[in-house]
Amino acid sequence: MTVGKAAVLREGSDGVIVASGIMVHEAMQAAEALAKEGVEMAVIDPITVKPLDGELIRSYAEKTGLVVTAENHNYIGGLTSAVQDAVIGLPLKFGYVAVEDAFGEVGPVDYLRGRFDLTSDHIVRVVKELRS
Repeated sequence: MTVGKAAVLREGSDGVIVASGIMVHEAMQAAEALAKEGVEMAVIDPITVKPLDGELIRSYAEKTGLVVTAENHNYIGGLTSAVQDAVIGLPLKFGYVAVEDAFGEVGPVDYLRGRFDLTSDHIVRVVKELRS
């Protein structure tokens, strides 16, 4: 692992999911589910949000035209904001799966995933909405 260098976990030509933390597993599950429907999504784990490997993420955004971020954090000021900065100006479709601008809660991970819809199913829904 190199600070500031992202890891491409899965190749795909229909879009890219950029996921961090516990959402990496969810992103991989979403990509597998979408592949069964003929949608090939790349999955990138940025490893670090600051510094972000914006060059790699931007290259996948340019190739695919579709970016979805997935993070267990508020969408403001985290991975989603950093990726938006990296791809600004590109003609693409952009979506996210993250905590909406709300107060967080404390509890078991499974409860929090459900409470904030931080799931592979939600990633799949966002990808499908962007592709329609």
